[in-house]
Amino acid sequence: MGTAAGVSRRSRPLHAFGSLAGNRALLRVLVAYLMFTLTEYAVWIAMLVFAYRRGGTAIAGLVAVAQLGPAAVVAPVVAAVADRRSPVVPLAGGYLAQAAAMAGTAAAVYAGAPLAAYAGAVVAATAVTTTRPAQSAPTVPVTTSASSPPATGEAATATPASPPSAAPNPADS
Repeated sequence: MGTAAGVSRRSRPLHAFGSLAGNRALLRVLVAYLMFTLTEYAVWIAMLVFAYRRGGTAIAGLVAVAQLGPAAVVAPVVAAVADRRSPVVPLAGGYLAQAAAMAGTAAAVYAGAPLAAYAGAVVAATAVTTTRPAQSAPTVPVTTSASSPPATGEAATATPASPPSAAPNPADS
């Protein structure tokens, strides 16, 4: 337990959290993503419970499919845009669209208008597809700088001749 390897293994998480605490930009990205994830799940659960109470499993299933369909169509398009352009615009636009759609959904639920609530949930689920690719794009520039090593093994092993997802070759060591 008291070996150098054991100490090194135990200190890695502390070093990672220390690095995170020192990088305000990465911390903001992490908090934004955490809040996004919580609201995404909350809307899904709330909408499915609302639909179930209104019409049972059949309506809840239809609402789930209605949310997934447009999102599945839009997601690849948004990912391509986020890859080719600055991810700031799709990310900000996605967050704004999500907030508006979620607020509209909440208002429709409160007003007792199920079709409007379902439509708002579909728009919110579709807007959510903008967040994941746009959120991932700025993470590498935020986590790396000239004074610090890359934060992930992928970025550390990437070379101009290899894609970022290439695994390190043990023979090169």
